Amino acid sequence: MTICRVFTMLVAAGALAVSACGSSSDDAATPDAGACPARTGSGTSHQGNIEADQTWTAATGPHIVEFNLQIKKGTLTIEPCAVVRVKKGMTITVGDSNPGTPATGLVARGTAAQPIVITAAVAGEPWGMLAINGSATVDLEQVTLSEGADHGTAQNLGGTLKIVGRGGTQPLRNTRVKNVRIDGSAGYGINVQSAGGFTADSSGLVIVNSGKVPSPSADTSYPIYVTTPSVQTLPPGTYTGNAKDQILVGVGVTQDYDETFHDLGVPYRLKTNFSMAPLKSAAEGGLTTLTIDAGVKILLLKEPGNLWGITLGGSRGDKPEDIWPTKVVAAGTEARPIVFSSAAAAPAAGDWAGIGWAGGPAMGNVMSYVRVEFAGGEGGTAGFGCGPVRNDAAIIITNWRPATAFMDHLTVSDSAAGGIVSGWASDADGPNLKTGNTFTSIANGCAVSRWKNASSPACPGSGAPTCL
Repeated sequence: MTICRVFTMLVAAGALAVSACGSSSDDAATPDAGACPARTGSGTSHQGNIEADQTWTAATGPHIVEFNLQIKKGTLTIEPCAVVRVKKGMTITVGDSNPGTPATGLVARGTAAQPIVITAAVAGEPWGMLAINGSATVDLEQVTLSEGADHGTAQNLGGTLKIVGRGGTQPLRNTRVKNVRIDGSAGYGINVQSAGGFTADSSGLVIVNSGKVPSPSADTSYPIYVTTPSVQTLPPGTYTGNAKDQILVGVGVTQDYDETFHDLGVPYRLKTNFSMAPLKSAAEGGLTTLTIDAGVKILLLKEPGNLWGITLGGSRGDKPEDIWPTKVVAAGTEARPIVFSSAAAAPAAGDWAGIGWAGGPAMGNVMSYVRVEFAGGEGGTAGFGCGPVRNDAAIIITNWRPATAFMDHLTVSDSAAGGIVSGWASDADGPNLKTGNTFTSIANGCAVSRWKNASSPACPGSGAPTCL
């Protein structure tokens, strides 16, 4: 098969086409033979363990991974132009998840003219995955990984690139990707768990045609599956053209971590209830922060027995020693609002519970140009504020009092119950979370419930719900 790259240069008289052509027996993703060294044989087979530094050259390729291969010691370097073909279901593993094992690594740095390809040995027979474990480090640049994520040998939900950290509340940024393309995954393109993650300089990641084969055990039709606190490490890239163009988020940890949802061009789909809170109280200096970039869309949907929502902070009273605060910085813009919505194909009020904010700091919160819609499902909270006794609402604040009306240009729509519950007790006036915000289709008619007084009577009037 002949592979040609055609470069068009515009000149004064018109267009001049220049081609660089070479002959190869590999598929169309193979590097251009005209830019690569000639092969010296029919290829090299690999399997078992790598126990010392090793280099896979382009000239001795294609490199065939016959059975599972693990880099247990040293670093495997894959040269520019190299082609790696992996047999069906087989996996390349970098490192070991056991603590104290030697540091290992994989370095595969191609160039635009000399990319590296890791693909199936036989078209249509997916290989397993490239798995990064523990403290192993991986550096991928100008690499294509195609036709991976075999369901038959998948572990921990599978994926073409699986990154497993060492656990804990801080992500281990041990994987660098620069202009990497993941194409044609049977399941997830990327699977990040146990606080693994990408380096801060990772960029240009493309995941396309992932989730193309239904899994018998889980919905793996998303380009990315990631657990907290690793969401913040996902790099900018292109994540469209997959079975489901959403990022699936699972909860890896629920306490004492900060998390950031960057705008990556596709919605985030929360797989379960999202929860975060510090281990220390406000009196002890405890604080966790949830940051959401402008343009982000977060989707939720109830399942039988579980009206999933977002749970922030914790409290058992209104004193600093009884509040475990989570700060929210959600600064949208008019052109790029932040949206919390239903994941249903036909959204309806009550599709998810809402945002239950059980503990927060008095100052520093931002909710600007945020839209919360189709929430108000049963949240299990009652008796806070002077609105309806049952506190189901799109946003429920309990026990802590914001010092300012930090919500502006907020829109709450299609709630199956209320809009906002002001669930603190104070004789001070406000803050009023209704002014400057928009409420439409609020089922119980209470856009914002009034807070309770700290002194008697707790609520003004005759006992009927008091709403702002």
